[in-house]
Amino acid sequence: MNEELGTVQAALGARARLLQWADGGLVVDLLRAASGAGWLDLLTTPTTVEALAEAGGVSAERARRVVEVFVAAGVVRDGEGPAYVLTEEFAALNGAPAGVRLDDAIDMVTAARDRVRSALSPDVRRTWEQDALVVARNWGMLPAAATRAIFSMAYDAVPAYRDRLAAGGPLLDIGSGIGERC
Repeated sequence: MNEELGTVQAALGARARLLQWADGGLVVDLLRAASGAGWLDLLTTPTTVEALAEAGGVSAERARRVVEVFVAAGVVRDGEGPAYVLTEEFAALNGAPAGVRLDDAIDMVTAARDRVRSALSPDVRRTWEQDALVVARNWGMLPAAATRAIFSMAYDAVPAYRDRLAAGGPLLDIGSGIGERC
């Protein structure tokens, strides 16, 4: 009997871990849907659940449940009055001139899921070329004042590198994204 109880307890623990893993994936899927429905753009300023429901063509109750998930996940926070707004991190990722984009990050997650799904499938042959641009876009940064400042700090930290580039020296770009120095 104790052995059976131990097995049930182990199975319940494994199931709980599996559900934790799934929760993160579900939030990413919900975030993609919210982005596609225009919700994230609306949430750059305080927005009510009713306004989100109208924009998404869903009931206020459904919109409220989505917002509750986003609050729990740290995507949105309470705004002014009965309104919600993106957290600082997600506002930056969703279109602020940070040089890093939400769509690119979500595409990276999707590509990784596709690779995992095909890992044990002999019929599917995946190569790095299929995901190279997705990976590059996610890990690269778009040219913006802030990204230029980051590169300037890096160059200042390694003066020999900075000086060589300033003199027209060669640069080997290994996995630094879709762009070159800003």
